[in-house]
Amino acid sequence: MRSGGKAAGQAAVGSLTRSAALKTAGKIGGRFIAGMNIGIAALDSAAFASTMADPKASWAKKGIRGLTAATSWVAATNIPYVSQGAAIVSGFSSVADSFIKR
Repeated sequence: MRSGGKAAGQAAVGSLTRSAALKTAGKIGGRFIAGMNIGIAALDSAAFASTMADPKASWAKKGIRGLTAATSWVAATNIPYVSQGAAIVSGFSSVADSFIKR
């Protein structure tokens, strides 16, 4: 019985990890699509505002969310090379954000 519960728990964690990976991959891809990158920048800004309002959020979480939001807006400018570079930085910071718990 215990091994069945352990297997179910591991399956749930695996599913959650896949879900988080797909979400992050979708956001990274969306940063390179004109129009969609503006929506992602708005979502990143909302996440940053929410994190800043959370008194339990760590400085690491606040900093990485701020970096993600700022570089998302730069990526949305569609300035050649600048926006692509910002999209890459924002993508990496989104990945880093998924590893910071609070």
